[in-house]
Amino acid sequence: MDTNVSNTWWDSYHETVKVTKRFRQLVSLVGNDKKAAQNTIDSAKQEYPGKSEMWYLNTLIAEQSTDDMMGFAY
Repeated sequence: MDTNVSNTWWDSYHETVKVTKRFRQLVSLVGNDKKAAQNTIDSAKQEYPGKSEMWYLNTLIAEQSTDDMMGFAY
């Protein structure tokens, strides 16, 4: 078995698991609304085209977390 192909498959699988985990985090931050989370991602993709899926998720989670913390400051 070609280890290069095996590593590529594993890397792809591992990336999918990370993206899924981050998507779940975003969903929880937007009130467990998957559609709202996906709409937020779609909007970010229009505003910042060509980024990786993880970039969108990490950026949106950071923004949402900052927004949540700002709410506690008042």
